[in-house]
Amino acid sequence: MRTVSVVSMMMLGVYGFAAEVPKGPEFWDQFAPEPLHIISPENPSVSNPPLVHWQAHPDARSYRIVLESDGYTGEWSTEWNFLTTPDPLPKGEYRLVVEALDQAGRPMESSEVYTFELSRPHDGMNVDLNTLTLTPGAPVAYSDEVIEEIRGATGSRGELRDKLIELARQPREGALVDPREPERFPDGV
Repeated sequence: MRTVSVVSMMMLGVYGFAAEVPKGPEFWDQFAPEPLHIISPENPSVSNPPLVHWQAHPDARSYRIVLESDGYTGEWSTEWNFLTTPDPLPKGEYRLVVEALDQAGRPMESSEVYTFELSRPHDGMNVDLNTLTLTPGAPVAYSDEVIEEIRGATGSRGELRDKLIELARQPREGALVDPREPERFPDGV
């Protein structure tokens, strides 16, 4: 974890940003979005189909998700607080609303309208949380040409590459000594 933090801080420094990296469980105490707060997709979305994720509503039994764009409307239902649309969407600007439903399927509360941009029709991987399919011709690893471009980089990009390689070669004491995930609520709460 220390290596990840060092690399993150180094990258922030290279690009001229300064920020304090939150540490420890107290960070998660601060991360308490309101129910139905949209967590993803990012704006612009980095995947198509987009992964829609929101803060769960404590009393909801299910959710209705509505995505609209000029010339497109999609509506889905789920019991979970996330959804990947079953198919890639046309590129454009989308409006997203998530509605919490009670046990009888009646609306309880809605999210604010969240707007995001989908700039790619469906490049790269298309993931629906159950299967992994690839768009024909989409690279899943860097090509030889891209690797040579990275190797030949000069200036700040070359310096960043060299620093990342140096950090990756350092021993990481205690890293993955026990790869099992710790109990989330060890006190039984």
